[in-house]
Amino acid sequence: MDIQHLAYGWATPAAAYLMSTLGAGIGLYSASRIRTAHTPAWRRTWLTLAAISLGCLGIWTMHFLAMLGYRVPGGVHYDPGLTAASAVLAIAAVGVGLTIATNSAHHPARIAAAGTITGLGVAAMHYTGMRAMHLHTAITYQPALVAASIALAVAASTAALWLGTRNTRPAILAAAAATMGLAVSAMHYTGMAAVTITTDHPRALPVDGIASDMLIVPALVVILAVSAALMLAMLAAPSPEDVQASQRIADLRQQAAHR
Repeated sequence: MDIQHLAYGWATPAAAYLMSTLGAGIGLYSASRIRTAHTPAWRRTWLTLAAISLGCLGIWTMHFLAMLGYRVPGGVHYDPGLTAASAVLAIAAVGVGLTIATNSAHHPARIAAAGTITGLGVAAMHYTGMRAMHLHTAITYQPALVAASIALAVAASTAALWLGTRNTRPAILAAAAATMGLAVSAMHYTGMAAVTITTDHPRALPVDGIASDMLIVPALVVILAVSAALMLAMLAAPSPEDVQASQRIADLRQQAAHR
């Protein structure tokens, strides 16, 4: 059967990788700020930014953009409810992993546990997204490649959580984001390599859902809006130097008040 993974050439994997790297960059920077947050409210803010950036942009958006280049005879339609649920799964999985990791950044075993939970959530996101696909044909999976895709998801998640909670240097975070983008892309295409499309029981009737071509413009608008909002939120937040300066000013005022 004629199956295309690159219906738009290298545009979709390139865009998917760039968005994954951008999301990972914002997410890892936000994660690095969680442990140094000066108030519980800022800690929750950074955790939320990290979960949305990594889960939505870094992981879900990469998978979604890559799937826009996927073509099979009869076309691909998507269940909007399951598609949205897959995004929520990715954000929730990263949020849970970060919550565990930022409370135990110096305990490798707990980081590994957090990475495993997050990785399994990422894999659940991918295969929920696959379940959202409505085709005229049947889908089966090769178990070995499915297992490999899950292992990649766990490894990438563990690395991201470890780096995001232990490093604050921009150069390291940028390199980690680029590596994370590659790892997420590898997980996605390994999972897609596990797919076998069969025509044993083709569907003669139209399939439910939204055609993939109809999702391109609204998806890009939403992705760009979320990216801009996350970047603006990150830029508007006080830097570590600002926080330290504010704390010094507060201490000086307190000392002056006691004189």
